Amino acid sequence: MAGGSARSFAARGQRHVSYRRRRLLALAGVVLLVGWIAAVFALRGVEIRGLRSDLNRIRIEQQAALAEQASLREALASTDDPAVIEDHARERLGLVMPGEEKVIFDREG
Repeated sequence: MAGGSARSFAARGQRHVSYRRRRLLALAGVVLLVGWIAAVFALRGVEIRGLRSDLNRIRIEQQAALAEQASLREALASTDDPAVIEDHARERLGLVMPGEEKVIFDREG
């Protein structure tokens, strides 16, 4: 009977080792899964921070573009103003109104 109990003890020992091994493998699997999930969330967090930075930069660029657009609209509206047209004709083209005389000074003499 002593031989039978020794085999039984050895079988229980192997089952105990097998159970412990399965438990450690399951624990390692859970740790790896939790680590993978944490890494995914960390990478997403970095990506979100980068996207927020891009969004802020784009908002600043948008504000600058809107300011430029307003300035261009104002300049375009002023080109229809007769006083502005007259000033451009006098300064850039050297034109005078009917009845006016244009005086040109000679710098050499």
